[in-house]
Amino acid sequence: MLLTETAKNNLLLLAMVSNTVSKERVEEVIRLVGLDPNDKRLVRTYSTGMRQRLGIAQALMEDPSLLMLDEPTTGLDFAGQDWFHELIWQLQKEGKTILITSHSKEEIASFCDKAYEMAGGQLAPIS
Repeated sequence: MLLTETAKNNLLLLAMVSNTVSKERVEEVIRLVGLDPNDKRLVRTYSTGMRQRLGIAQALMEDPSLLMLDEPTTGLDFAGQDWFHELIWQLQKEGKTILITSHSKEEIASFCDKAYEMAGGQLAPIS
């Protein structure tokens, strides 16, 4: 994430790398995560939650069938966490596979179909 750029410029620069994401798609995912694509503020002025939303927009930008997110609710306030859970439900309805890491067993249990933990270097179902 480039702190000296706007959210939109950050995603447009990344879109240029793959050359598969349109400007319209960039604006769409920025709106989807609750940010304004026309906001001229630099990312360095964003709160932790706003930066987290931008990271989620980046992950969604290319419309992947498998979405991997590391601690995606860190820095989100309660409303932001509720928004994220709704987003996950919507993506599940669209047939996406979503892999989320979290330190909160309760949070994962509230919206995941299956939950696992690392135990002794092995992946084990959470009971």
